[in-house]
Amino acid sequence: MVYFGSVDESGHKVGFHPSVNLYVAAIEVVDGQVGQLLKAIDSRPSRAAENWLILVSTDHGGKGTGHGDGHKVPEICTVFLIVSGPAAQQGKIEKQTYLVDLPVTALVHLGVKIDPAWKLDGQAVGLK
Repeated sequence: MVYFGSVDESGHKVGFHPSVNLYVAAIEVVDGQVGQLLKAIDSRPSRAAENWLILVSTDHGGKGTGHGDGHKVPEICTVFLIVSGPAAQQGKIEKQTYLVDLPVTALVHLGVKIDPAWKLDGQAVGLK
């Protein structure tokens, strides 16, 4: 697991919107860092025998420079989820995804049977 906080920090300082140049610049920096991670994974000598699933998400959206009352504001509660790897279903995920879907997707990919007693809110998405 890797956390990049600069996009969130930039959003709080200058605004969570694609019209804000500093916010977009922070996204571009993180995009480059994700690219470096993917290159490192692909350069592993044992890569061909490994079963990687790459999940990329955000923990929330934003409006203005905040994210209060997020459950009531679509720009705040809507997050993206990228699912990539041999086990991923190709194409766009049509239904809305939520942050709680990420750990369930990871667990299912790892072969963990989800126990209803855990009362997890998410569901596995983007897998074949």
